[in-house]
Amino acid sequence: MMANSITSLRGIAQRDWRTFVERQSMMEHVLRGDPAGFYQQMTFATRDAYRHVVERIAKRTGRREETVAQQAIELARA
Repeated sequence: MMANSITSLRGIAQRDWRTFVERQSMMEHVLRGDPAGFYQQMTFATRDAYRHVVERIAKRTGRREETVAQQAIELARA
């Protein structure tokens, strides 16, 4: 049992969590709809900073993160 646990932990440690999280995030999917296409070209750190801003706005306004991201994209289109 201990060997299985260690093997599982090693497998988890080897995963590319950045890619996994970005693929699963609805907010990320919305932000990639940037009409200028710049968001997709940003570094992971820059995209992460944008996501944190969306998270803070969502928390302060009581809105869902996806809603805040969608509003940002709509403003960019305007």
